[in-house]
Amino acid sequence: MLKARIQDLVTLGMIIFSVALFSPTHLTITNRIIIGCFGLVMCVGSYVLIYLGQNQTGLLPEKVGNYLKANKPVYPKVRELILGFTIWGFTAATLYSVIKSLTIPLKFHDVWVLISIQLPFQLLPIQGLGNAGNHEAGWVGGMKLLGVELEQAMSFALSSHVLLILFVLLLGVFALLCPSRNNHLDR
Repeated sequence: MLKARIQDLVTLGMIIFSVALFSPTHLTITNRIIIGCFGLVMCVGSYVLIYLGQNQTGLLPEKVGNYLKANKPVYPKVRELILGFTIWGFTAATLYSVIKSLTIPLKFHDVWVLISIQLPFQLLPIQGLGNAGNHEAGWVGGMKLLGVELEQAMSFALSSHVLLILFVLLLGVFALLCPSRNNHLDR
């Protein structure tokens, strides 16, 4: 699980940094710098964390260092990064489909901007039932930054949240119904 989270951080960091540099969306230079720095911190920070965990430099709290040493996180390989980009690409395509179904006037590249704006909102200490609150705040904040009307932004935020919950439930049911490779070992 730790390896998957690190892979996500590296992949998203690369995407977010690329959005800041190359997106044709009309963002202010200040917003581009903030978004780009956030992407770099995610990407580089993941590698620094792995390095510190592998080398026991004493810079991490003992509990964190012991956890990283026991779980031995490794740097993501190229194939794993490609898989991460593919997963996030399909996630962006799904979100773009929701945007188009709600007739919100955004382009596909705007979805990447939204993802890079919305992600920091996920780190806010606002919690509700089913992560409601920061999810919606992220999407609404990002869409308002891109000039989308509040009603449309709220519709998208709620629709995307319901869609993600249904997606997770579907994956859970699928996982329960599919036999595990290790199933014979459990008996």
